[in-house]
Amino acid sequence: MATGDTSEGDWGREGSRLVSRPLTPGDVEEVARLASRWPGGEAFDAAFVHALDTWSGAQVDHLPGTLAVENPAGGFLALGSVTVSADVLHERRADVRFVLHPDVAGGSLAFVFLDALERQALERLGVSRAAGADADVPSVVRFTLIEDEAVARHLESRGFAFAHAEDDMACGRPEVEAAFDGELLPWREDTASDFFRAYEAAFGTRPGFPAWSERVWRAFATEYDEFAPTLSRVAVRDGRPLGFLITALAPDDATTGAHIVQVGVAPEARRRGVARALIADLARRVPADVPVFTLSVNADNPSAAALFASLGYATRQRRSVYRKVVSAS
Repeated sequence: MATGDTSEGDWGREGSRLVSRPLTPGDVEEVARLASRWPGGEAFDAAFVHALDTWSGAQVDHLPGTLAVENPAGGFLALGSVTVSADVLHERRADVRFVLHPDVAGGSLAFVFLDALERQALERLGVSRAAGADADVPSVVRFTLIEDEAVARHLESRGFAFAHAEDDMACGRPEVEAAFDGELLPWREDTASDFFRAYEAAFGTRPGFPAWSERVWRAFATEYDEFAPTLSRVAVRDGRPLGFLITALAPDDATTGAHIVQVGVAPEARRRGVARALIADLARRVPADVPVFTLSVNADNPSAAALFASLGYATRQRRSVYRKVVSAS
């Protein structure tokens, strides 16, 4: 792959030749098998299954935006995917996800593979721009990794900067009983602005707050295919939004289940049971056969992590995001 090709090629490793190629629909069982054993594999497997669903009607023989390095002994040594987010209005973003066989993690093969994924991300951003994507927003490449210092150092050497870290948490079903002395309203066209007001109140004073417009935040909050408006709630008392919870529901997904996309409470209403009431309401409404409840909490928010832990959530893993702006308006 020294030529820069990011679809197929020969990779050298200790005198042998390794073949890289896109993933195909026929790889689904092997990806699932390996993902269950590799660090960060579950999230990659979920992204791969989503890619399969996205391209299922196109009769493709390989999945655009994917890359794998075959293991001569069978299976793969590395798996990667690039997804361009067309619905993120403040930037055009290529998200890179990858998993590495433990034998190659931290070695030269891993870094060559990451560089190939970066090239593929740039190519796909170029396709997005050529297809008529808004030229007035910056193009950004983001890598998500499970705590890996060697990969982090390599990305930094390539001009990427640490953006944030999140802890993925999960539980069977939140252990909480709580009530709210106001209204818990679902997401509707006539309540969406209340959700946005609650979001601004909850996060507006935090460092790095993006100050999105309501239109941009709505696109972010609802961009998940599994967005569940009937399970999302805004807590309103005397006409004032005090807290909110955005939910995505993947009832058959043992990794995701009922996922809290975002939850927040206005400063004046914190430590008064609003967040507990929102999560208790969610736990009551989610069908009993949903296998897991999940969420992600920013690593610099230990008070929120402590709240979730008190409700039965446990940390699965920490994910770090590194980003690089590759073009700007």
